[in-house]
Amino acid sequence: MLNPMASIRERVRKDGTITWAVLLREAETGKQTSRSMLTKQDALELRDFLNANGQSFALAAQAAARLRSPAPTVAATVANHIESLTSVTPGTRHRYRLLADRHITQTELGGIPIDTLTRVDVSRWLNSLPLATKSKKNVHSLLSAALGDAQRDGHVPTNVAHGIRFTKSNSRREPVFLTRDQVDAIAGAMSEHYRPFIHFLARTGLRWSEATALRIRDVDLTSERGTVHVTRAWKENGDGWVIGAPKTSRGRRTVVMPAALTSLVQGRARGRGRDELLFTGTTGGGSGTASSTRPLGSQR
Repeated sequence: MLNPMASIRERVRKDGTITWAVLLREAETGKQTSRSMLTKQDALELRDFLNANGQSFALAAQAAARLRSPAPTVAATVANHIESLTSVTPGTRHRYRLLADRHITQTELGGIPIDTLTRVDVSRWLNSLPLATKSKKNVHSLLSAALGDAQRDGHVPTNVAHGIRFTKSNSRREPVFLTRDQVDAIAGAMSEHYRPFIHFLARTGLRWSEATALRIRDVDLTSERGTVHVTRAWKENGDGWVIGAPKTSRGRRTVVMPAALTSLVQGRARGRGRDELLFTGTTGGGSGTASSTRPLGSQR
């Protein structure tokens, strides 16, 4: 059963002075009680805060503190942290901005002043995110790093996001590998121009962004089983797509191709310059951007 709404009542003291009583049934105890205020305006404000927060004095006090706080909001603090980072690539900064916008700025958490933020607020926010545990950890790390900056700058006494633990997930998605027949079926649905590319992805395990950044010079085709030197990959930097280092340091690697694939790649590389891209679209341009999926998907 819902508590009745809080109300106010004028009271006249023996000396003739007037006070204003805020009448309510406390959410925490269920007991009917009242609080006296010196002015009608203060009484109205307390009544409104109580009615907006389920007649809980604790929540009403928290709401009042947040309304009056001059501190920056969580969203502003995270945004400032992202812009102040000095050791990230433009692409990483762009991904951080997207992460913050989707899961912090557009949530209730984003509007809370950081000096009134509680550990309970952070835990409730994390529990409400419709994300897998790994993704929650990523966005939580961003928040905790931003609050760590705020703590060092003296804006908050503690980092309330620090040390929050996550439940280990027992659900692990098993990898799914295409069969040879499935790869052949996919390649057969493409135009002849793209078939070597499909077989290359399947036989080498390179990411799309890595394979489409390869130059002729990055493949050694002098032996029966050629080798691929992976040193570059397409990356988004916020303004578009550029070629940079692979996703991780372990991404720099050498991959050996089977003989049949080596023969296909030799055909693709024959007669072309060493600095040309190995795999291109039908018009000769690179295939590394997101838009490159359109010509691939439309080919027969």
